[in-house]
Amino acid sequence: MRTKIIRACDMLVVPTKLLRDPRLTLDAKGAAVALLTFDDRYYDTAELAEVIGVSERELILRLEELVRCGYVQHKSATYTLREVD
Repeated sequence: MRTKIIRACDMLVVPTKLLRDPRLTLDAKGAAVALLTFDDRYYDTAELAEVIGVSERELILRLEELVRCGYVQHKSATYTLREVD
């Protein structure tokens, strides 16, 4: 899967496939969109949770939902957004 991120005037284009995926809760979709706004450096889940405005446990639950649906890869304690077609 590939995600094309286009930023112009501090705006973000979000893949429609992700937003319309009925397997994802609204919370997981929101977390994915928030994650798309970050650069490629590594973030601690506690730091990301604070920025997004949820507990670390809630963020991890949302990330695991995104993993199950193929939007995020989890490997060696690292979550990585996958590209969306």
